[in-house]
Amino acid sequence: MFGNYIKSAYRNLWREKTYSAINIVGLSVGLASTFIILIYSVHELTYDRYNKKLDRIYMVITNIARFGLNQPETPFPVGPTLKTDYPGIERFARCDQRTCNVSVRGKTISDVRCVSADSGIFKILTLPIVSGSLEDVYLQKNSAVISQRLNEKLFGGKDPVGQVIHFDWSGQTYDLKVAAVMANIPSTSTFKADCIVPIFMAGESLTKKWTNQFISDPLSSWEIPIVTTYVLVSSGTSARELAGDLAAAMKRHSQPNHISTYMRLRPIPLNRLYFHFSDMINVRFPKGNLTDVRVYSAIALLTLLMACVNFILFATGRASIRTKEIGMRKVVGASRIEIGKQVMCESLVVSLFSLPGAFLFVEIFMPWVSELLGKQLPSDYYHNAVSMILYLVVTIVAGILSGSYVSFYLSGFQPAGILRNKLNMGQSRVVFRRFLISFQMIIFVGLITASLTIYRQMRYSHDKNMGFDTRNLVVFSAGDINTSKRLGERFHALRQELISIQNVQAVSGGNLVPGTQSYTESTVRSESNREQTIVYQRFLVSRDFFKALGMKMVWGRTFAQVPVDEAEDAVIMNQSAIRAIGIKDPSKYLFYGQRVLGIVKDFNMHSLYQRIAPTVFLYDTIYVGEIAVRLRHSKNAPQTIALIEETLEKFDGGKKLTHQYFNDRVNDMYQSDYKFADMIGYFTGLAIFVACLGLFGMSLFVIQMRVKEVGVRKVLGASVGSIFISLAKEFIALLVVSTLVAVPVSTYFTEYWLRHYAYHINVNVISVLASLIVGVLIVLVTIGYQALKAATANPVESLRYE
Repeated sequence: MFGNYIKSAYRNLWREKTYSAINIVGLSVGLASTFIILIYSVHELTYDRYNKKLDRIYMVITNIARFGLNQPETPFPVGPTLKTDYPGIERFARCDQRTCNVSVRGKTISDVRCVSADSGIFKILTLPIVSGSLEDVYLQKNSAVISQRLNEKLFGGKDPVGQVIHFDWSGQTYDLKVAAVMANIPSTSTFKADCIVPIFMAGESLTKKWTNQFISDPLSSWEIPIVTTYVLVSSGTSARELAGDLAAAMKRHSQPNHISTYMRLRPIPLNRLYFHFSDMINVRFPKGNLTDVRVYSAIALLTLLMACVNFILFATGRASIRTKEIGMRKVVGASRIEIGKQVMCESLVVSLFSLPGAFLFVEIFMPWVSELLGKQLPSDYYHNAVSMILYLVVTIVAGILSGSYVSFYLSGFQPAGILRNKLNMGQSRVVFRRFLISFQMIIFVGLITASLTIYRQMRYSHDKNMGFDTRNLVVFSAGDINTSKRLGERFHALRQELISIQNVQAVSGGNLVPGTQSYTESTVRSESNREQTIVYQRFLVSRDFFKALGMKMVWGRTFAQVPVDEAEDAVIMNQSAIRAIGIKDPSKYLFYGQRVLGIVKDFNMHSLYQRIAPTVFLYDTIYVGEIAVRLRHSKNAPQTIALIEETLEKFDGGKKLTHQYFNDRVNDMYQSDYKFADMIGYFTGLAIFVACLGLFGMSLFVIQMRVKEVGVRKVLGASVGSIFISLAKEFIALLVVSTLVAVPVSTYFTEYWLRHYAYHINVNVISVLASLIVGVLIVLVTIGYQALKAATANPVESLRYE
């Protein structure tokens, strides 16, 4: 019996080649998009799941409650103190990640991900050893563990145990002996390392970096978060108990000063780190976006559902052609269940025929999607039996979903009505068909509206006036604090040499320049309410900072317009700081003993995600982390930048600084949103493609059903235009109704997305009209050929048998 179902299904599909091809192509696209998003979602949702003790691993983070900031570092002594004082802590590991140069036998590899960590990291995270032993790591100070990937690069995959590697760690050279080789850490890990070196290396570099007149021993201080700390708790220890231990440790060991009043330690479960704490600052591990996973999954499923709707539309639309077949089957004894099985079998055959095409599309588009998302999605998905079973289940479910209504609908025909030609195919079927078409239109019109809104926001972010001149602006970044200090010590001489380059118009510097997401915050008392404190951002800049960047002063003077000693004893504020603090007369106000020299017009120091904050600028070049160079023109820019780099290398002992055009710097701030916009755009294209397949098939069917009506109209004198309009108006009317439903829903979700921008566009009537116009054009192009062909056909062809 089952073989007969298959044979009959194959014959019916072959008989209706056009509709079968449309169904198979549409379902292939829907399945392919679903498979790609499944691969992406599994990749995202399995971050850190490779760790066998995942449910007991926590990262300790520092919360600065007053400023609402979280960062994934803690004071250096937190880990060992917890292990000593609290029995619920089984192990700890402090980590400091750097990119460093490693060399052996004259071979050097740059930018290797090195982690200086306690040996406990191997007992907390799952880091399998493939050769060598960890005993040397536990007992000796000069041991290193490298990954298989690094071993392949350095030693060609041969056993490296006992070999000495030279490490350049933060400007200091170390010779370490390879104790073991660990398996490559999975790509779905927030812990990234190609080699793990002893913690003393981090201790030495951090001591050099943080020791100053206020901090004599950074490694014993409880006031500066400088290392990442992992802890492994014993079974039965809850996150609440760990949080209590952290609070008690902080209270016991921190000094009773203003810092300890607002700094807190919090435990973050490792299984929640990737998605749920993307708002942390100074993050060096990858961060995910659960909203993206949900949005992409929803759109992929809607695309697949649209393909299923196409099958239902075609099957119910052509039901009249199959009525006699069904009537004869029922006459010879076929039950309603058997008829339903037959129709369901056809649906499953279509879905299974779509499977190879879906895998072909996945193979074609997977590398492109990986590049678009900036993630290396696994390309060996078909090697995984569990994944293949999952894809087969999705395909079968799609087939069942497509065929369930059709089997119920067709199997309900009564044979007597069929054979007497009195079967009522009436209004309910037309209404249901219109409902399905409208459902597809709602999806693609909603996606068009969302895509247009997101595109407009991206253009707004890119083109918005940030409050200063961004033309021909290049930013050079020091990269580390030691380089910043060296550049700061010689900045005046460096600036003079750079400004002498022919194509250089202006040079300025500071600890940070615009286009950064980093900042330092502090507080000041409000003038209007002395009980209130105002949080402000503080930046150190060179004298000509405001002139070089083309910023406008609304009051007072810049640092460059006064003598150096006067500039050193003054501050410049932005308008937001003046308003927030409540300063009535800037000329009489003293900011911590320093007078206000000028007020700069508000400008965007950061991205549009953040509102312009109260900001205070001080003249100080002790640390020049970034240098902004304005070129006179873009002509010969590469040659000019090369000269600038040579000059910078000369002033910094041969070290090359990274550079970036300011417009590229701005684009980088919105990179994740650009990727999101591209994905939504391409998914919209897929949805439109699938919907157009359905519209084309339905227009073919509807026009064939009305061919005699068209012939009569032409005989009675109807014009081609009026006939075309009569054939297209049903689809246009459905589109208008669908737009009225789709736009409010789409607007709700896009406005929710726009909330993470402090400055954004509004969804207006232009977006609605644009969506409607694009939708009308899509419908007219899709159905136009068939409608025009019917409107221009010779009426004799359709009426010859009347």
